[in-house]
Amino acid sequence: GSYVTHGRGRNNIVSPLDGIDPALPVLMFEKEGKPIGAIINFACHQCCLGNTDRYSGDYSSILAKRLKEVYGNDFVSLFLLGTCGDINHVNPDPKVEIPELWYQYMGEVLADAVVEAMQETQPVGGGVQVISKSMEISRRLATKEMVHEKILKWAGKGESLMRTRNLIHYEASNRQESSELIVQGIRIGDVGISTLPGEVFVAIGQGIKQESPFTKS
Repeated sequence: GSYVTHGRGRNNIVSPLDGIDPALPVLMFEKEGKPIGAIINFACHQCCLGNTDRYSGDYSSILAKRLKEVYGNDFVSLFLLGTCGDINHVNPDPKVEIPELWYQYMGEVLADAVVEAMQETQPVGGGVQVISKSMEISRRLATKEMVHEKILKWAGKGESLMRTRNLIHYEASNRQESSELIVQGIRIGDVGISTLPGEVFVAIGQGIKQESPFTKS
């Protein structure tokens, strides 16, 4: 057989593909010696609300709220999602329930870590530069037979109508053989920020950091 991405509730898990990225970079902005905002980066999916159909700002909204409580209501948080395409945001064990307020707990833990990091900030050099590049990337397209087989399989197992609808939409309209992707690089002093499209795997993000010429990236 072959390895595939597992979903929550499966028992035949072989092993993690890669590790995690525990880094929490914070770029703080001050005005007259007072913190007025921060760019915060962390690699974890924003899907920590548990089994619910509700809409939510997830853990980054709790993070922003807590930082306003510490630094004032005008404090602005810009949260940048790290490379977490293959990082579990919840325990995949089907016997472990996701706590209802897990996203709130995560936001509070991150907020405490950001406040602690703020105590050890170091100034960065001046100047801002931005570069971007557009690339055409080939896509792996499922055949009509593969899509129909999956729909019939899901129908027999009582899968959600949303997943079936998404497959039907894919079959009907999403037939492009390539996609235009844009990558960007932003320099703020001696800080480098890379932006990538899609749900990028953590090993790719770690590789970019290791090859980066910036001391902070």
